[in-house]
Amino acid sequence: MNIGWNKFRILVTNHCNYRCPFCHNEGQDKSVAQGQMTFDDFKNFVDIIANLHISEINFSGGEPFLNPKIVDMILYADNKLTGDISCATNLSLLTPNMIERLANTRLKFNVQFPYINEAEFIKSTRNGSIGKILSNIKAVKEAGIKIGLNTVIQSRQ
Repeated sequence: MNIGWNKFRILVTNHCNYRCPFCHNEGQDKSVAQGQMTFDDFKNFVDIIANLHISEINFSGGEPFLNPKIVDMILYADNKLTGDISCATNLSLLTPNMIERLANTRLKFNVQFPYINEAEFIKSTRNGSIGKILSNIKAVKEAGIKIGLNTVIQSRQ
């Protein structure tokens, strides 16, 4: 089977714990109730694409770690697929147990990092803790998980 795509972005939730004014969440109707992909639906999708030559699967949302099955999804993809695995996240919900479980995968975190200044960080996210994010970045790096930082250039207005 040839479907013509070799990269997939999987929206595992349509909700986020931050309220960044620049967030776009492409294609998501923000007026609907919080929704999440089930682990069974995810497994069915991966099983369908497993024999295709997929170069990348990217977990996205909202904030993917609001889905209670996200770690299991990443582990399943790591086991069944051969391409790169990435996750667009604000890293705020990551726990030491999650880091430990994900440490030996091909995962790369793409972390939304709006400001290095604490006051601006809180103003942008509405409820984020820069200290928690910096701590999680350090723990992720120490576990050998790849990480990239993303930011959006914003006006001061």
